[in-house]
Amino acid sequence: MKDSVDIYRVKSLYYSIIFFYSFQIDPTACAVGINENSEDGVKFIAFQNGNVLNVQASKLPASNQYTVELFEISGKLVSRKNVVSTTNSFETTISANGLASGVYLLRIGTPDFQKVAK
Repeated sequence: MKDSVDIYRVKSLYYSIIFFYSFQIDPTACAVGINENSEDGVKFIAFQNGNVLNVQASKLPASNQYTVELFEISGKLVSRKNVVSTTNSFETTISANGLASGVYLLRIGTPDFQKVAK
């Protein structure tokens, strides 16, 4: 059986402009997950505390407005929030009320930068 690489496309609306972001999941590199490129130095963590998803990012490329988006694994957008970073970092929360148990993708980004975590 030949290993395959699936390519996922995520559609994002940012200031009335539609961007498409692509990423690959390589089944030979890990059982399940997104290959992280840690060379950029960006620290990005997300953890759930009750009905709240806490998102923290630091060492971002610039102090800009970032879009924080939560997607179902199928690619459906669940939540979007704009956050302004100060000193190249930010901290925010997303309500997890009404979300079913499962795997979600969390994306932070600008038109020039993106980071995705599972």
